Amino acid sequence: FIAFASLNFLLPFYLIRGLGLPASQAGMLAALSPAVRIVVGPWSGWLSDKVGSRPLTVTGLALTSAGLYFMAHLGVNSSLAQVIPPFLLASLGFAIFEPPNSSAIMGAVPRDRLGTGSAMVGIARQTGMTLGIAAAGSLLASRQVTHLAQMPASLEPAEASRQALVMGYQDTILLGVFAASLGIIAALLTRGRVQPSETSGGTAQARQRP
Repeated sequence: FIAFASLNFLLPFYLIRGLGLPASQAGMLAALSPAVRIVVGPWSGWLSDKVGSRPLTVTGLALTSAGLYFMAHLGVNSSLAQVIPPFLLASLGFAIFEPPNSSAIMGAVPRDRLGTGSAMVGIARQTGMTLGIAAAGSLLASRQVTHLAQMPASLEPAEASRQALVMGYQDTILLGVFAASLGIIAALLTRGRVQPSETSGGTAQARQRP
């Protein structure tokens, strides 16, 4: 959520102030992300019931990281045809990741604590989004100032500011790549545990913790 929140925060700055797109066009592009999640999310959840959560969470994080990495290489002269594919790739990765990740968490929670588990998922989601936006905003402002100070004096102030913002965007979006990569490592290192749980009939059954 840190990775994807940072992308959602940075994208309008890059599209509107970096590429000079109208706000309406930038908004239509940003709307592609929830559209992808609506289409892919249910399919990902269904597939996780068949193959397990780990392959999909790792795949989703890998696609998100790759999409963000390619977006970090967009520049001041990039076209929409260059922006859309990596953005869709990152959105696809997040859509694949989220349902099996939530399913894995809730599947590891004892039946009598499902409410607490659901609340913790929500807290983790909001905390990640808040941290992602705060970190991306701070880093973007810092890197933009640094790049602006290094711009040639011959550049017009408006053009220097535009280029500095895009360069700051390129630096900052790597934060999302780093966060998603850490998620991949965590998912690969996590091992399942078998824990006995009591059913309503009092029979002990094995519960698999992803």
